[in-house]
Amino acid sequence: MYNNLFWKHLSKDKNKLEIFKKGLKTGQIQPFDINVLSRLRRLYYSCYSALIYLYGEETNFETIGNKIELLSLVFEKEDYTIVHADTDSTREIPFYLYKHKHLDNNSYMEVKRGNKTYVYDTFSMLRFAKEIYEQLEHPKILRKVSKKKILSRPARLCDRKSYDSPHDDWLAIGMIPHLEKNLKNSPYKNILKKELLRYKKELDYESILQNWWKEESKIFGKAKRK
Repeated sequence: MYNNLFWKHLSKDKNKLEIFKKGLKTGQIQPFDINVLSRLRRLYYSCYSALIYLYGEETNFETIGNKIELLSLVFEKEDYTIVHADTDSTREIPFYLYKHKHLDNNSYMEVKRGNKTYVYDTFSMLRFAKEIYEQLEHPKILRKVSKKKILSRPARLCDRKSYDSPHDDWLAIGMIPHLEKNLKNSPYKNILKKELLRYKKELDYESILQNWWKEESKIFGKAKRK
């Protein structure tokens, strides 16, 4: 369950592949843990649950800022730092060849737990022990933003409340069919399939569709009478 581009790039380097396999075997590389996924289900971005947004939308220059903002909400009770950096993936992957919007640099979370620091990476969507991540991605740090600085932003409280519920149910009418259509090609289909079912039930998606069809029928009915 890896980002396809991350895996294609990584697998071309034998040394990195060995480091990666060893990291998986020793538990130093893992998918995002269940507590993170659970918190993502309780946050929202526009008409998405945060879980759908992080796993259903590709990470590119347009989405990465939103994804790192959502993760900062997930880790509010932990000691974290947001890191913006050039990495081997962002430096070396020819995104345009894969019809993927470009990613100029990466943004990830460094989360401290005891004497260990873990990297939650928004591109690969994996959790790494920091030392393993550095061996694989050789990040050139552009900027670090502390938790204290994030929480001290004047708009933080307002921003936080805006992620507590879906913003626009009507957008789900276009978004959900699009996600379902692309589900079979997603490396995260197991996560997304369950989450889409849960989220549609939470939204009462069938009622939204019925109301939409009623409104459309009214409009078309008026147009025909004219």
